Amino acid sequence: MAEQLEGDGHRGGWLRDERVVWAAVGLITLIGLGLRIHRYSQGLFGDELSTLWVVRGNGLSKVLSTVHSDAEITPPLYFVLAWLSVKLGSAPELVRLPALIAGVAVIPSIFALGRRLIGTQAGLLTAAIVALSPFLINGSGEGRGYSTMILALVLAAFCLLRAGDGKGKLWWFGWGLFSCLAIYSHYTAVFVVAAMFAWSLWAQPAGRRWLLAAALLAALAYLPWLSGYLADSDSPTTQLVAILTEFDLKSIVTNPILLVFGSPYMSPSVREVMTGGPGPILALAGILIAAAGALVSVVRSRREAVESVGSGENSHPDRRDAVLVILLLLAVPVGEILYSAASSDIFGLRNLTAAWPGVALFIGMVVAVNGPRLRIATGLTVLLGFALMGIGTLDRDRAMPDYGPAASWAEREAGDDGVIVEETILQGSPTPLTPLAVQLEPRRPDFQLGLPQGPPPFYFPNAPDEWELWRQALAKAKDSRLVLVEPRLLDQSIWETTKPNWVSYDFGDRALAELPKGYEIEATRTFPGIVPLKVTVVDGPDAP
Repeated sequence: MAEQLEGDGHRGGWLRDERVVWAAVGLITLIGLGLRIHRYSQGLFGDELSTLWVVRGNGLSKVLSTVHSDAEITPPLYFVLAWLSVKLGSAPELVRLPALIAGVAVIPSIFALGRRLIGTQAGLLTAAIVALSPFLINGSGEGRGYSTMILALVLAAFCLLRAGDGKGKLWWFGWGLFSCLAIYSHYTAVFVVAAMFAWSLWAQPAGRRWLLAAALLAALAYLPWLSGYLADSDSPTTQLVAILTEFDLKSIVTNPILLVFGSPYMSPSVREVMTGGPGPILALAGILIAAAGALVSVVRSRREAVESVGSGENSHPDRRDAVLVILLLLAVPVGEILYSAASSDIFGLRNLTAAWPGVALFIGMVVAVNGPRLRIATGLTVLLGFALMGIGTLDRDRAMPDYGPAASWAEREAGDDGVIVEETILQGSPTPLTPLAVQLEPRRPDFQLGLPQGPPPFYFPNAPDEWELWRQALAKAKDSRLVLVEPRLLDQSIWETTKPNWVSYDFGDRALAELPKGYEIEATRTFPGIVPLKVTVVDGPDAP
């Protein structure tokens, strides 16, 4: 199919020079690396705090037993990789190193897959989309298994195609290996693996015996983790995720849009994401125009499959390859919709991550099947849109909460005798390790409001009463200083304050407005990020 989408030979002669092609891939990869390193360098936040808590200071057997229990609800592969990476030094960001490496490796890998499916030009566009995607940039700088899952799925699909092309029997087992690793990275990969398996049964009948053998070996390799999956399914954390994840018609429409044009920690409003800059609108316009042109081209052709083309003006993909691209696109959302309708809700934005290879390939395909002029125009429009979105990730207001500088300033203002109080409810994950504590080490916050107590699994309602802790903090700071570090939501309307024992969003405002006599606010600073941090210094009545 790839050759069918290259267009006129004399116009695309540079594509025949492998050095030029791979130089372009290298440049795209370097751009993606730069954007991902910027994300990598930001403070820890969200679920990666749980990863660090699990792996740091523990032996491998302890890590595996913790992940196997209901304390964690994800498979073990990324935790093993993170356990190895944190041994390279003391920097907490090392927990992200496997994600960074995998996230960068996805870029040339998706090019190789795209080149085989939809041609070199479209493969380059696909690689650029992956390199510039805010969603994937975030995943490459987060200490969780999303990037390793995507890399494994891309490599699995590539192996499957190579096997079907008759390149050797070992490629079948490569598909089985990477499929197994993908599901060991994240459970939602199973929808894509199942789609690839079904597609191969239909499209590659000559290799069915080898496919079944590879699938059997992959299943046997995953069998030891079956009890871990069952524990995760019954975990209270799974129930918490289901509570926080809305499964309705609105989410079915909006989550895929946010997946393509947004980022996990950006605003949940499609309107805000699509109007936050020209990038999303440009990319969407290019995709829609390309899709319309592709539809017209397919209707005019009156053919479902074409093995070769003459002029290349209206090239069409091989039907089997086009079906694979569509399956890679739809397997995850359709699978999660069906699962959520029958069982607990898993249709969350981040759970759709496994669809991203299909997203990028589908965009490349609908651009590629158009004639040269429309192909170039829509391709450049899509590329410009994603470039602007990628550059937008460098904005300080789109960075992770700035806990590093906030912790340094808080510690300096508190001094050795001061009291540091941290609100934890917006840290993004119910785990004993908080983003401020990571940055303050070896010192710890004296009081952590909203932090779950007791053994895992951790659950926010298990936190002690915040007002009692606040009174204790004030008493301890009577002859010194109290420094309150609180994350601030810009949009209060999206914050649910009805849950019992949760620190409400306006707790800091109320607590500071009702300071006891003699306590005075000395200074306040706000540190930017997707969740701004407000740090308030309060002098005690007997402070020197």
